[in-house]
Amino acid sequence: MIFNKKFKVYYVIGLMMILFSFITQFNLPAEEVKPEAKPEVKPVVQKIQEWLLLGPVEIPAAEAALLKNDNAVLNFNQIAITDLNPITGGKLTWDKSTILTWNPLKPAEYKAKETAVYFLAAYIEPARWLQTQLVLEHKDLKVSAFMDGKPLSLKPANDKMTGDIDLSNEKHLLVLKILVPKGTGMNLGVNASLQNKEAFQADNVKFSLDPFHKVQIEHILNMIEVDNPQVSPDGKRVVVYLRQTLKDSGKFVRWMEILDIATGSTVFSSKDLGNYDNFQWMGNGSDRFSYGVSDKEESTIYQFNLNTNQAVPVLKNVKNLSGYQWSPDLSFILYNTYSKKEGPTEYKYIDTLRDRTQFGTFKNSFFIYYPVGGVIHQITDETQNFGYGVISPDGKSIMFAKDEEDDKKIPYARKTFYLYDIASMASKKMFDGNFFQAVTWSPDSKKWLVLGGPSAFNGIGKNLKDPNMIPNDYDYQAFFYDLATQAIEPISKNFDPSLKESYWYPGSPAQIYFRVDEKENINLYSYSLKDKTYKRFALPVEVITNMDIAYNKNVAVFSGSSAVIPSKLY
Repeated sequence: MIFNKKFKVYYVIGLMMILFSFITQFNLPAEEVKPEAKPEVKPVVQKIQEWLLLGPVEIPAAEAALLKNDNAVLNFNQIAITDLNPITGGKLTWDKSTILTWNPLKPAEYKAKETAVYFLAAYIEPARWLQTQLVLEHKDLKVSAFMDGKPLSLKPANDKMTGDIDLSNEKHLLVLKILVPKGTGMNLGVNASLQNKEAFQADNVKFSLDPFHKVQIEHILNMIEVDNPQVSPDGKRVVVYLRQTLKDSGKFVRWMEILDIATGSTVFSSKDLGNYDNFQWMGNGSDRFSYGVSDKEESTIYQFNLNTNQAVPVLKNVKNLSGYQWSPDLSFILYNTYSKKEGPTEYKYIDTLRDRTQFGTFKNSFFIYYPVGGVIHQITDETQNFGYGVISPDGKSIMFAKDEEDDKKIPYARKTFYLYDIASMASKKMFDGNFFQAVTWSPDSKKWLVLGGPSAFNGIGKNLKDPNMIPNDYDYQAFFYDLATQAIEPISKNFDPSLKESYWYPGSPAQIYFRVDEKENINLYSYSLKDKTYKRFALPVEVITNMDIAYNKNVAVFSGSSAVIPSKLY
């Protein structure tokens, strides 16, 4: 085949283009390119320079013999590591004759006549979440390691021991338990360091001997909370219920403690003694109280004497006990029980809105029990279904209250209050309404202090310029209700805060105390019956959560908190 010169040039160019297309289509490199070698990154080693030392302390020969060998001694927890809070100068009772002290470590030679152990502690605080490794430069050291009370798994690595650690952004406690075999000597110091994983090479860690640290979520979730303080009638002691969510298990525990008001010391604690509930002071002093213990559906009320530490049953095996109250002279107990309306188990029959609630089908009956003779009298039944009752200060009458539905008027519930005469066993309806909250007896038993909305008692508490305007009936006001004349007197008509609770006792009959909602705070006010004026107390917290006043003394206790103050008892 004969080609002219011009055709040859085109032919060669075409072949080159086909070859280039073939190479790019199959991604064939014209020449192999070797990747650049990454520079070797040396791990950052941060040595733990400071330690707190506890011990050394020798293990008695008899105990060491029982444990058989050194590894068993090392793995036996003489100290609950989870409860340790090492601090310079902190004490720990080892046995009857030995008290150990945490001190900064000063390396020194120690020789053990008997098998001995000592503890080293250091606090570690990373700047962020961190993966690191504990490195001990002693392959033959007999040691156990704990991070925040949990054992660390140590593995031999050449002439070292290492253990992997994941650290969150908070202060952590590292504890080493080191064993010194009998008849051997060693330097109490230890060569330990942290070696971060590759992704955390630039992270530095703070080491210290100081246990104080930033607030952590556990401090909020697992803090001890104060609930329902009740001061004794003579104002000398206070009982308080404490509750806490346990850090390890997440379980909720609740117990009660009786504290001396003058010193704050604990007089009695029910922690780990079972479920004590329905606490009530007895009489005018602070040495006797009663409480209830439940076993399935039955409850027994006990009387406890703090002077003798003896508990005596007062009322036994009450089925479905709801609550109880002692008369002021301790001559009788008012208590109530509940019964549940039985129905089909396959479905829940809902007749009213109340049936939707957990206790909507429960009915109450009230009884009076005379402990001296052991006699019980029933004074109300399920048809009356009073929700609660309060004995008058003179012990002659009972205020009963009943909650009923009212589907024609907001808030679709109505309270009715009754006066029950104990001597005649006769009850009398006093008043009812839709916005009543609570009733308190006056110290002379002649009046009731009623908390309710402005619309209560036909709107006698309204202070609106337009009489047709609907008031906020959740802005609770206070009213005097005279039991003899049924006269009503509003006493907070021009007082702005909403009243939450009232306290009016013989110990301070000329003053009424109110816990009130005031903007974002819950404050305490007193009301003078003489001057008809309100006075606010300057207290160290912004929100008063619980409060109680001594029945016969001008002494109060309260719990509260603020934005920067956790819940405390005052």
